[in-house]
Amino acid sequence: MEQLKEVALVGSPDLRGDLNRLLGCRDVESLAAALGAELELRFPGRRGLIAVCPAETRDWQVWWLPGLLQEPWPASHPLVEELRENGEGRLLTLEGSEPGDELLGLALRDGRQGLLGALAVALPAERRREPIERRLIEDWLLGVGPLAALLLERRALRERLETLEQDVDQLESLKASFIDTVTHELRTPLTSILGFSSLALDQPGLEGNQPLPEFLRSIHDSALQLDRLISELLVMSEMAAAEGVLELEDRSLASLLGEYREGWLGHLAGHERVRFHDCELKCTVRVDPYQFHRILGHLLKNALTFSPPASPVDLRCSYLSGRRRSDSMDFLRIDISDRGPGIPASEQERIFRKFYQVDRSSTREHGGAGLGLSVAKEFAEAMGGRLWLRSEPGRGSTFSFTVPVPRDAGGAPRRGLRGSRQQ
Repeated sequence: MEQLKEVALVGSPDLRGDLNRLLGCRDVESLAAALGAELELRFPGRRGLIAVCPAETRDWQVWWLPGLLQEPWPASHPLVEELRENGEGRLLTLEGSEPGDELLGLALRDGRQGLLGALAVALPAERRREPIERRLIEDWLLGVGPLAALLLERRALRERLETLEQDVDQLESLKASFIDTVTHELRTPLTSILGFSSLALDQPGLEGNQPLPEFLRSIHDSALQLDRLISELLVMSEMAAAEGVLELEDRSLASLLGEYREGWLGHLAGHERVRFHDCELKCTVRVDPYQFHRILGHLLKNALTFSPPASPVDLRCSYLSGRRRSDSMDFLRIDISDRGPGIPASEQERIFRKFYQVDRSSTREHGGAGLGLSVAKEFAEAMGGRLWLRSEPGRGSTFSFTVPVPRDAGGAPRRGLRGSRQQ
């Protein structure tokens, strides 16, 4: 950009006008048309060209100015070879298309010195010895050339970005299709394994046939673990469009926590160790109830899993007011604290990544795919809140998340609790 500023100051006000007009070009065709008009205005009767090189190993496309006649140049064209050797900002003389003509040319390069194309103006044989006109053409080429290169680079980057976006869309589609197919094919036999192992474990007199009960429980527990993994993989495919799958409702905190205690909580091993504090707030939150319960489930399950068997897990609620009176949302904050081994500071940012495990050894004590926290964080943010962690090795961890409390729904609590003003 500094080079363009310097170039814009060179020459007459007409040259600066040329540069401003070229800034409005959005594609090569409009750039060629603008350059052709400027060439005819400034040097009547002169021929020129703007050449575009999609890649250095492919054919070029040339627009002859000012008539915009198009002509392909193969990669082996002799002028292409000369242009490749031409450095940035250095004019070179090329052989013209008419006998005795010269082309004053300028290679157009991107910020990494990659060749984008060329800009040139023809000097007829009878005018080649006029130094003043030659100097004017050189000034014009050096003035508009860098801007033409910038516009061509922008076009190339835009096309590259469009290609990458298409590739990403295709990969996302393939990933979703793969996950759906694989999980469906796994679920079909897994349902049979779970069903028959559960029936076998319920058979009377089974305990007398040792070690059969132990084998059946191992089969059943492993199948349950695989079923949870499949569920997490399905959730991961949803996360790409988390906001699109949300069904937001205005619900009271009391009803949400009541539903959780009566339903979800009882399925967690060690649920009797969960202690609820300050959860009598009478406020309305805007959430997807299913995802709200899922976040609670992930965090409480982790806290119970990594805490010592006899230690409690604490769940606390607090109300956070918005930073400004004009804010339409306040927030409810939920903290879930355990007394586990804690998480090192070096791992705390990574722990929310998909498939990340603090303990990555093949003999790690706790299973799972490392998707739970990633899922919870994604849906907390999709609902308008956030999820974060505070932990110290040897002193346990506290996972906190927020959900919106809409003021327009009368969501502010009737009994306030002190809390941080940071969401």
